[in-house]
Amino acid sequence: MFALAVFLHRRARRPTSWRAALDGLAACRKLPRRDAGFREQVAQILLGLGAAQHARGRLVRMERAYRQALRVLSEAESPHLAGLACNGLGVAL
Repeated sequence: MFALAVFLHRRARRPTSWRAALDGLAACRKLPRRDAGFREQVAQILLGLGAAQHARGRLVRMERAYRQALRVLSEAESPHLAGLACNGLGVAL
C-alpha cells in the first residue's frame, strides 16, 4: 500500500513522496511478520526511494536504496523486483 503511494506521489513530483516512503518503512519495521510478501513490500518502497533519488540527482543515495532492495529480496521469489533493482544499479554505476 505504501509502495503504491510512493510511486503515485513520485509521478506527481510532490514533496510528500519522500515522507510517504519513510512512513512506509517505519510501519514495516513495526510489523512482526517477515514473510515473502513483507519483503516485496519493503523492496517496492526502496525502489520508489531509489527512483525519487534519481529524479533529484542524488546518485549515491539512489544506489544505496537499490542495493538495500536487492538485499531484502529473494531473486527466486521475486525475479521482477530483483530485475528492477539491478536495472537501477546499472543506471547508478
